[in-house]
Amino acid sequence: MVDVFTIGLIVLAVVAVVFASQILGSIRMLVGNAIGGIIILLLANWIGFTVEITPLTLIITALAGVPGAILILLLSFGGIAFVPPGGHAPGQALVDVMVHNLQQIVATGHELLDYVNETNSTMNATSQTQNGSI
Repeated sequence: MVDVFTIGLIVLAVVAVVFASQILGSIRMLVGNAIGGIIILLLANWIGFTVEITPLTLIITALAGVPGAILILLLSFGGIAFVPPGGHAPGQALVDVMVHNLQQIVATGHELLDYVNETNSTMNATSQTQNGSI
């Protein structure tokens, strides 16, 4: 006859096996995602993207996987980060044009504000002259 202790031990072993299989399934998925991210970085370097492979890029890719590798590629393409010393980021010209356009917009906004302020002060002076309050 099987006692309660043996049944409890069998139930505990089954729960432990199910729990361990769930954890191993998650670990397999994370490892696969990390390997996929590292492969993407290596392929990007092989194709011609200039990405500096450092311990930091490998850690980001290992932890974030494919999305981390894509983020690193985008930052490198834009010339923001992960560009090798002396390397040329293809997207740097785009970033430079965007910065120049933003500076133009800000300068135009300042000119517009100056014009509005000047117009308001002229209109105030004209209305005070017409009212005879000067």
